Amino acid sequence: DFNLQLDDKTKLLTYDGSKGVLKYNWQGASAGSLGLRGQSENPQFYVKYTQSYLPQSLSSAAEAQQRGFVVKRELIRVPEGDAPRTKTPIEQPNKTFTFQMGDILEEHIQVVNPERRHFVAVSAPFAAGFELLNPNLNIASADANPTGQTTDAGDYQAYLDDKVIFYFDEMSAGSYDFYYRLKATTAGDFTHPPAEAEKMYQLEVRGNSHGARMVIEGE
Repeated sequence: DFNLQLDDKTKLLTYDGSKGVLKYNWQGASAGSLGLRGQSENPQFYVKYTQSYLPQSLSSAAEAQQRGFVVKRELIRVPEGDAPRTKTPIEQPNKTFTFQMGDILEEHIQVVNPERRHFVAVSAPFAAGFELLNPNLNIASADANPTGQTTDAGDYQAYLDDKVIFYFDEMSAGSYDFYYRLKATTAGDFTHPPAEAEKMYQLEVRGNSHGARMVIEGE
């Protein structure tokens, strides 16, 4: 038997061995403790603790953080014809940007890495109303080719339905620029999560840009 201490209350948990493991679920953010009740011939036991939660606010309201990396994000509107492109840095959280169906958006992610690091991932999730234009596909149109020049795309890239990821086995100290294009395909109000850079096996070393809101208006 075990004593589970939660919120100054003690709950008795009994394990009979019939199901292999003893499970207990609870809701809330309270800290607790677990210990054996009474004496046991084998006082050693293994505990696995898992936690799931929902954020208190949307990721569009997330503020930029610098915990080893500096990450900035810039939106570049790509007009038709020879009209000049408009560049808008995301300089504050929860700012709203409005697009029309069919608009082409070039994103610029800048990451500053102050020292040489290994196993780094640069991830740029984007709003659900956009479709990624992957220039590596054989059927890709000219619109998929960004005008900006990516400094170093890393050792491996993942072009997914909801994000672009650049993986580095080794990232030297310096400033890195990443460019890719999106197309507005679905009308609505969407969350544009922050871009992130992190050490894959040391997650406390990270950084992210501000989050934003994307409004796509129908034709």
